[in-house]
Amino acid sequence: MQNIQSRLPVKGAARTSVLSKSWLHAWSTIPILRLDVRRGKSMKLVDGDRTLIRYLRDNIPIERFDLMIDIESQESASHAEKWIGAIAAKSCLRELSLSIDIALLRTSLTLPDEILSGENLTKIRVSASNGIHYVWMTTSYHPVINLLEKIELLDSCKGFKTFKVKNLLRLYELRIDLDAVHSTALEISDVPNLGVFSYDLHVCRPHMPIIPFNALSISLGRSVTRLMLGGVITDNACLEMIKTEFPFLESLTLDMTSWMLGSFHFTCASIKRLSLLSWRHMLIDMRETLTLSRMCYLNIRTDNSKLPLDIDIDDLRTRLLFPPARNVQRTGVSNGSG
Repeated sequence: MQNIQSRLPVKGAARTSVLSKSWLHAWSTIPILRLDVRRGKSMKLVDGDRTLIRYLRDNIPIERFDLMIDIESQESASHAEKWIGAIAAKSCLRELSLSIDIALLRTSLTLPDEILSGENLTKIRVSASNGIHYVWMTTSYHPVINLLEKIELLDSCKGFKTFKVKNLLRLYELRIDLDAVHSTALEISDVPNLGVFSYDLHVCRPHMPIIPFNALSISLGRSVTRLMLGGVITDNACLEMIKTEFPFLESLTLDMTSWMLGSFHFTCASIKRLSLLSWRHMLIDMRETLTLSRMCYLNIRTDNSKLPLDIDIDDLRTRLLFPPARNVQRTGVSNGSG
């Protein structure tokens, strides 16, 4: 009912409503604004305009804004830019979720700088396809720098060349999911309270050039307790960086798409969970030496449907039951092929 009546003027919605006036007022002033104008949905661009105009005209607070839109023309791109710009700067906004699909490749969408200007904004989620040109404002808006707690980027895009996160003093969780086909520069610094960091680089072709994680311009601080890395080169320099930069690390997940180690030597006094995930076209020769300083859960998983999981289980048991693998509380080995 809310979805239907949201497209009507308030008086028209009131005439067709079976609800009491108090319920009508509660419905018409709900602080969550959701616009879904994707293909196949009944809501059109004019409906989104009408709904947003009513919220702004009546000064209805918007605490959460969810936009799902397919960009099929420059007109729809202009509508999306206008809607985002009008709401992003509102002081009442706490959560912003954008799901944008560029259906026409020659169409582009520029997200406004005001996207980080909300005084109480704490969470941003962006899911985007090809053609997004996006700039994070990191130093201009000091209120949000102190409040932003979570950023989630689900998909990268061809026009997305640089991703910067700087001076976000309260940022706790950051997840970046990128396509290795497109070169995206990362610059992350001054995030002293970052506790969870996930970086997953999708490698589509076996011989695609990949850079080491420690070669990226990333300074995550020393508060990280959960670290997930995928699609980056895992070598001794990477492991040494992990051991020295994250003294309070409790959970480490390594996707071994670009595994460059003949043996795996890892020591961490705070580690509680270690997960090694293999690529479907890659063999694992298990000759690792694990030195763990406390009770730890070790998980090894492969999604290998064509090639056998080459692990010497007897050798693994020996290493886990006796030094140097100490205090391994639980071990899990699984093969995605069954």
